[in-house]
Amino acid sequence: MATGVRLRLGAVRYHQLFLAGMHHRNGSAPAARHTGGRRGAPRKPPPPLAGRPDPGWQQLPLFGQLPRHYGRTAPDGIDAAGPWLAWARYLAHSRAEAGRWSVDSRLSVNRALTVVLTGYTEGDVIRRGEISTQPWGRGLRGGLLISVLQEMGIFEEAVGPPARADRPPARKRTTGASGRQAVSYG
Repeated sequence: MATGVRLRLGAVRYHQLFLAGMHHRNGSAPAARHTGGRRGAPRKPPPPLAGRPDPGWQQLPLFGQLPRHYGRTAPDGIDAAGPWLAWARYLAHSRAEAGRWSVDSRLSVNRALTVVLTGYTEGDVIRRGEISTQPWGRGLRGGLLISVLQEMGIFEEAVGPPARADRPPARKRTTGASGRQAVSYG
């Protein structure tokens, strides 16, 4: 038997080593052990520090603020590098870290901030009625977008249009206990 092995060894031009335990029987290599920490892709870095933008000189508006419509915003019209949006993203990120927002909440607030603050100028006010009519405004859990806008100081709770000073208060007709109708103002 030893003679047959020696004859075959003369024909071998290279050596192959078989190391025990390198591969499983099905041919796949064992996965490296995970030593702990976060799995998956690394997290995105936080947004850079940002503060309230300096308004500088501004042309005063001729008329009061008109109601805003956030229905459709063209992708080319979005100002992703605006100073107001950068500040809002920084505030939202710090609130999200403190409040442990879910990933979906973070993404939806970021999208909503992008739409709301596109074209924003110093002195404008964002009203609840303008936001709550939009599909993305109704889906935000717990008023996360509103909390960021309130921290920025650009949010107003008024649902309807502002009251006009030149119009008298609306008259209300009420019925008293005697069945007579009375008119009251305000």
